[in-house]
Amino acid sequence: MKYTESNTVELKSSIEDDLKEEIIAFLNSHLGGTIFVGVDDNGNILKTDEKEKDINESRVINWVRDEAIYPNCSEYVRAHYNEDGVLQIDIESGKEKPYYRKSKGLKPSGVYIRYGRNKSQATREEISRMIRDRDRIPFELEISRFQDLSFKVLQLKFEEKGLDYSEFKPITSGFMIGDKYTNVAYWFSDQYQTETKMAVYQGLDRDIFRS
Repeated sequence: MKYTESNTVELKSSIEDDLKEEIIAFLNSHLGGTIFVGVDDNGNILKTDEKEKDINESRVINWVRDEAIYPNCSEYVRAHYNEDGVLQIDIESGKEKPYYRKSKGLKPSGVYIRYGRNKSQATREEISRMIRDRDRIPFELEISRFQDLSFKVLQLKFEEKGLDYSEFKPITSGFMIGDKYTNVAYWFSDQYQTETKMAVYQGLDRDIFRS
């Protein structure tokens, strides 16, 4: 494997305490990323004995398990040694942003974000934005003001595609919360009369319009 740093890849020669901050930055990013430990900045693999490997892997696992990084991120961080004998830490974008160093708290000195190939302390404004985004209920999942809905057109569309409408699950499809219809159900109902247009972009930056 070729090891090169990028927006989603970080190389570390060894495990130091600031590795927690790199993990936090990826958790707070939109894409997540991977950290390879035991590789220098030029992509050269460094020799690591078996005892050191065990210690390194245990340190990362303990950080996650003991919540040195908060909120709990155990489902988004996985560490293992790959085929090159390099400690590979895979980090998904977390769903409970902002993540921070528990010892420093929810403030700029404890919250890190990813800017290109580098991590940086988050500003108070960026922390506030992440909190707002985390707590915001998407409009489509809000309870609709209109509850007397029917879905005859949707049922016909199912039949046109050869699909069994009786197998449609309103709750798991986001049409209902409890016994109430959501806005997404209203959009697909016979009662919705507003024309809806959709755009498809390539990637996440919306630079390339596809249709």
